[in-house]
Amino acid sequence: MKRLGIYFFFDKDGIVDKYVDYVLEDLTKHVDKLIVVCNGQLNERGRKTFEKFTGNIIVRENKGFDVWAYKTAIDSEGWNKLIEYDEIILMNYTIMGPVYPLKEMFDIMDKRLELDFGGLQSVFKKILQWHNKSGSALMDIFQNIFSLALWLLEEVLFHPLFFRNIGMKCL
Repeated sequence: MKRLGIYFFFDKDGIVDKYVDYVLEDLTKHVDKLIVVCNGQLNERGRKTFEKFTGNIIVRENKGFDVWAYKTAIDSEGWNKLIEYDEIILMNYTIMGPVYPLKEMFDIMDKRLELDFGGLQSVFKKILQWHNKSGSALMDIFQNIFSLALWLLEEVLFHPLFFRNIGMKCL
């Protein structure tokens, strides 16, 4: 399975915390290429952290949130190179872990041939219920905000309607 990883990062001061190093160390075991996109600034120490895993680091204006960071990475790779990948992993900096090795997840998902895409997400409902008696309203908000990792398989990724519907031109 040939995978491209795109990691979106933001910190208002450009500081890369240790947990980022930890997650990228595990992620890079499962991708053939990693592109890091930083919205805003990146300090020198943070750049050195990312350089341990990839030379493909893009620092851009903090505009368009994570979605535009992913688009920037996709554009930088180019459509002709994208078709060489079976999967693209979109991951952002809010994931702290992994608690379990990512290998377990990838091994399971590699067997799920009926799926076109997948996601990794965890929300602590008990904590949310502490803030809201039912937990449901906050749960919905958090599930929409925290899409920590998404992978797109070839069948979805290169289907013309997928990109047309998000405003991108296809091959």
